[in-house]
Amino acid sequence: MAPQPSSTTTRADLPKPYHEGLELLHAFYGFDDPENEDDHLAMAVDFRRDTTRLVIFNFALAIEDVLKSLLYYRLNTSRAVTAAATKRYVQDMGTHDAIALAARLKIVNKDLYRSLVDLNRLRNKAAHEWLLDSYRVVRLGAGSKRKRTYRLEWLGTRLTPERMKHEFIPFYGDVYLTLFAAFIRRRFPAERGSRSARA
Repeated sequence: MAPQPSSTTTRADLPKPYHEGLELLHAFYGFDDPENEDDHLAMAVDFRRDTTRLVIFNFALAIEDVLKSLLYYRLNTSRAVTAAATKRYVQDMGTHDAIALAARLKIVNKDLYRSLVDLNRLRNKAAHEWLLDSYRVVRLGAGSKRKRTYRLEWLGTRLTPERMKHEFIPFYGDVYLTLFAAFIRRRFPAERGSRSARA
């Protein structure tokens, strides 16, 4: 997760890479160019949309990486297949297939499986659709009532910046930590046992 300023730390005090990242984004969107001032609102909308896209991509990639590591350790038990071949097999696996296999091997439970499927769906939307804030109006049943359906929805409602901050990021942060803790237990079983013995 990105570092958050403490009550005594301002953004100006954050490390150099933070400021380099902001400068890169400002250069990309043209915020530093005085000739683009009339376009700042449109660029700011693009900036907000692409930041949402970035958060989704980062969670999807980080979680996929640790999930495939768990699959590797579960599958790398056969003498007939080398460790290198198992690693290639897992790394070449599509995300949807990796999630399904993890569920079948009981690496993830039903709820976690659904959360991973939802994240993968959002990642695919963010990767293949440009205007993530747009919506279409759909008719509900035979009546005249209509509803806006946004391109980017999570758990049935629009994924706004506020929902990203207060719901999506904490939720998938916990998902990542859950899987990473399982990976650590799998990767270092002897070390975990020795700590328990010393205790």
